Amino acid sequence: MTIDERITTELRRHAPEVDEHAAWDRIQSKAPARKRTRAIMQVSMSAAATAVLVLGVIGLSNLDVRLNGEGRVATQPDHREPTVDETGTIGRLVEAINAR
Repeated sequence: MTIDERITTELRRHAPEVDEHAAWDRIQSKAPARKRTRAIMQVSMSAAATAVLVLGVIGLSNLDVRLNGEGRVATQPDHREPTVDETGTIGRLVEAINAR
């Protein structure tokens, strides 16, 4: 017995008032919409996965990473000197804190 025959038999047994041909027609008419929805979901999931991958690579490329002697990843701190503007801002913040 094929699956179509089994479904038809069960439909006749449990719902004899249902027109099986009309039910199959409704099921088949909705199939393209389901396929389209599934395709849209697959494309959007692929785009999201690609975006996460690209952003992860960009984020990792901004790290200065080296392996230490134990084989664990250690990041290098930023050793640049503060600019004149940053130094002035820091000085004003320290003065404001000390004034309180």
